[in-house]
Amino acid sequence: MKTVELSPVRNNPEHYDDIEAFLTEFFKREIYIPLIADLGLDPDKVFNAQDAVITAIRKGTITFEKGRFTGRFSASISKDLRKLGAKWRAGAWHIHLSKLPMDVQTAIRASETRFQSVLDRIDKKLFQIQPDELADKMPLADMFDSTLFSYEKDVNKTLKSLSVKATLSEAERRKIAEQYSDSLKIPIRDFTRKETTNLRDKISRSTFKGNRYEDLIKTIQDSYGVSARKAKFLARQETNLLLASYKEARYASAGVYEYRWKSVVGTALHPTRPRHKALNDMSTRGKIFRFDDPPVTTEPGEPERRNNPGQDFNCRCTAIPVVRF
Repeated sequence: MKTVELSPVRNNPEHYDDIEAFLTEFFKREIYIPLIADLGLDPDKVFNAQDAVITAIRKGTITFEKGRFTGRFSASISKDLRKLGAKWRAGAWHIHLSKLPMDVQTAIRASETRFQSVLDRIDKKLFQIQPDELADKMPLADMFDSTLFSYEKDVNKTLKSLSVKATLSEAERRKIAEQYSDSLKIPIRDFTRKETTNLRDKISRSTFKGNRYEDLIKTIQDSYGVSARKAKFLARQETNLLLASYKEARYASAGVYEYRWKSVVGTALHPTRPRHKALNDMSTRGKIFRFDDPPVTTEPGEPERRNNPGQDFNCRCTAIPVVRF
């Protein structure tokens, strides 16, 4: 005869946490609070020594793990933890789980379950973000085309003052807009992929920190700040490139192939790059550059790059078109 032993089915505290919490509160409210009131005592002082602690646990302000409370402690939370027998040591309140009142233990278990559920939902949403699809949702070509359309007025004024006629069709303008739209989507995809991965990693680490919900919100806020700064940089950089290329195409259509380099007047916070200032000085002395043969814009010792004004990273310089008959 063969005997097979089955693994025992163990009870999970989560199965009865809610019922236990309800019954505890029910008994306290229906039986014990009236008795304490008849004795002329304040029920809050008798029963609620741990209320501040429970509220902080539920909000995620403090977290209990491996015998220690961590997080942000107010005076009332610290006072209540001390009443419960916790000892302050090395930046945390220490007490064994078994020494905590049952309603505090229940709050701890419920908080862990609830917080993990929040993390799982957020992680799932981040996982579902597809950088390629996100970039394709952006109507960048239409936005760039609209920018060029409004920018065309300024270009026309310049060309009118030069007494030359420019011809650039709507299709050619649209082609330039689509070219830079495709160009901008590449760093958008790369950044989205990198930032969502970083955010998932940071959020997963929130499990092991105190002050959980506030820390989680701060993590998301910080990530948003990074995205906002990146968006500002990409928008400025790619728009500068777009407009520089558009002007070059418009000038070329009117037979304008040359320019003088005009740099901005720098400030202490945003100084003019030495090489760009040198190009400005060369133009002041009569140097003329060609759009189809950009000058070197990098400093000595850097990998060589050739750019027309506005094409280098965050370049605010301007090309002053020149016509030589």
